[in-house]
Amino acid sequence: MAKTSTQRSAPPLLLQWRLLQNPMSLSAFRKPAFVVAAVVCTPILVCVAALWAVLGHLCTRRTSVAATVALLITWSAHFLCGYHDGASTGALHLPSATSLAVVAVGIAPIRSTWLMAFAVGAAAASVVSARHNILLQGGHNTHSVSALMCLLPAWVAICKLRLWCPADERVLHDIEHAIYRTFAPDHEIHLRHIAGLGTVHVPYSGEKMSASPRALVLVHGYLAGNAFWAANLEELSKHFDVIMCPQFAVEWKGIGRSARPTFIPKSDEEADAFFVESLEEWRREMQAMFSTYYSSKYAKHVEHLVLISPAGVNPSPLTRDQLSLPAKMASAFLITPMSLVRFAGPIGPHLAYWLVRRRVAKTPPANIIRTGEMDLQRFALYCYHNWALKASGDIAYYTHLHPGASARTTPLSDLLVPGKASVPVTFLYGDVGVDWMNHEHGEAVVRQLEKAQYAMLRCVPLAGHQVFMDNPKGFNRALVQAIKKHDVHMRATSTRTP
Repeated sequence: MAKTSTQRSAPPLLLQWRLLQNPMSLSAFRKPAFVVAAVVCTPILVCVAALWAVLGHLCTRRTSVAATVALLITWSAHFLCGYHDGASTGALHLPSATSLAVVAVGIAPIRSTWLMAFAVGAAAASVVSARHNILLQGGHNTHSVSALMCLLPAWVAICKLRLWCPADERVLHDIEHAIYRTFAPDHEIHLRHIAGLGTVHVPYSGEKMSASPRALVLVHGYLAGNAFWAANLEELSKHFDVIMCPQFAVEWKGIGRSARPTFIPKSDEEADAFFVESLEEWRREMQAMFSTYYSSKYAKHVEHLVLISPAGVNPSPLTRDQLSLPAKMASAFLITPMSLVRFAGPIGPHLAYWLVRRRVAKTPPANIIRTGEMDLQRFALYCYHNWALKASGDIAYYTHLHPGASARTTPLSDLLVPGKASVPVTFLYGDVGVDWMNHEHGEAVVRQLEKAQYAMLRCVPLAGHQVFMDNPKGFNRALVQAIKKHDVHMRATSTRTP
């Protein structure tokens, strides 16, 4: 395979953290004027960010927690205030009205208009009671406590309605299903949860065959989800001779509609196991599987591994000590693109739309969003609900990757070597100069593997990093041909073997 010196375009916005990739990129920020401005503004910005974070933390509590805390604050403040000011603790109208409002908001179904109206009415009653309480008692503490009690039902309502961070798994499910219907309006598509992983099942739709159809498992990359495969699912399910189904697309644990347990690994092995073992649990129920780390541990379950513009192929040229200060701080506080969208709170949907629009503007013209096949607003909303749900698997950005999409610990190039890897491997990249992922790392792996086993590399024309979205037809064709070529190779090998 000949190497090409064509210069690549810059990485996409969502994966390119310029300050994190190269410490030299900070030189522009070492000028005296910038240093003075940073010294003056940094404390203010830190205080604002801290207050915003505290507000976000308070407004994203579970409804039961918020309601319980609100009731405790209501009655504790009432008795403490009454004792301090000498007010009669028998005046129960204010805490009673506040408690009624809190309970009404807490038990009211989100879609029940009349119950929510009742809750709002109860909250208004607490305001009237607070005004009456202030007029009668008039102490300074009474003013403060009365104002606080008026805010408590509103706080519970904000938590109940998810007004601060409106990400919702049910909405994610509905949007994902609508995206599939856009590309396969008459096709049978099932969205399921299997072993805690969000799974999409597209039944085989090719010609009738005597043997049971084979399984193709699609696993998304970082910042993505199953809906990224929408333009490919129906077409791939028709290729019975090479991509025979049931066909599945499965989401990694902690992403999309999958379970999102709290994920703070204590070791590299624990970080790997978080993803690998969940996929093995899924395989035991579905008899299908994918991914490099997975195939290195459960090679007997993988017939052919296809890596699509993969990250983490090469080792990182940097040690932790060589990372820039922003990179170290981001890693320490687990700051990821997803966490920034969550941190944005109520402006998160607008931030996600802006990020997606900027990213799409850098894709090839054939990208399904640029051609209008995929609605930009709907796709951005899908990305928002995917990113802004509970933090979990998104910290793989730090457990497995270094800036520049290189491997933090064990690179794929160390796993895919003769003697270690027994599974056939195919690399699929976008067009040279368009796909920002360096295909030369994949070429090096293939050259090393092909001496001992099947290994192949293909490039899809007119496609960037998101190969399957930038050129769906070209990707489907390349994937079908790659699997077909492997099948031919295996048949030829078996006939030569005595």
